[in-house]
Amino acid sequence: MGIQIIQHSGVLGDSDLLVLDVSQPIDGGDDCHVIDGDSGYLPHEWRSAARSFGKWLDRLVVAQGAKYWRWY
Repeated sequence: MGIQIIQHSGVLGDSDLLVLDVSQPIDGGDDCHVIDGDSGYLPHEWRSAARSFGKWLDRLVVAQGAKYWRWY
């Protein structure tokens, strides 16, 4: 997984990240996987939050902003 992590000192909320994995584009390069950058785990342990950004965004709206990808 070719991921570059950029830290920002002005983060509001929790310290978790959502990572867009553009190293392996899908749908003809128009979309990418979304990875849950859970701060409690090392990057190689992070799990997929959605197969595509579009799918992730659609489900986020349905879940009214809740971290639905953690409902397991």
